[in-house]
Amino acid sequence: MQETDWNNFKAKFNGKEQISFEWLCYLLFCKEFNQNIGISRYKNHAGIETNPIKINSEKIGWQAKFYETKLSEHKFLKYH
Repeated sequence: MQETDWNNFKAKFNGKEQISFEWLCYLLFCKEFNQNIGISRYKNHAGIETNPIKINSEKIGWQAKFYETKLSEHKFLKYH
């Protein structure tokens, strides 16, 4: 398996890294779960990129973010 060069990704999608990364993740998610016609999605849906899908008795959703910094440098809200 070849390691991803994120500098090449940034150069190719200059200024559009976030949307391009989300699209890549969407395509991979659809392929992984055999969603050949795609998945319903809403623009700017909080916390999830598409509607969850149901596989057998399990509901599955996904979230994608393209960070240029280490994930450990981001502060996340804790929900109680």
